[in-house]
Amino acid sequence: MDANLKIALVEDNDDLRDLLVRDIQRAGFVVQWAECAEDLDDLAAHTTFDLLILDLNLPGEDGLSIAQRYKRANPGCYIIMLTARSRLEDKVAGY
Repeated sequence: MDANLKIALVEDNDDLRDLLVRDIQRAGFVVQWAECAEDLDDLAAHTTFDLLILDLNLPGEDGLSIAQRYKRANPGCYIIMLTARSRLEDKVAGY
């Protein structure tokens, strides 16, 4: 486990975000969180993240767009998508 891993979580649902942050911290990692793309951009102005955990359905810019933008800027960044979507088209778009 790399406790120095820089993790950002972008989730607009307060309850889910709090649960995820708590569990990530319990696993020994430091995580910064944002509710939307603009908040993530503010965090990323000071930190290059190793891992983004993104909700797809966000206010403003959606998770897919954020993922594309951050992957172009930081190709070594890993991305985990969180969604309740189950359609094949959504899964393919996430890849």
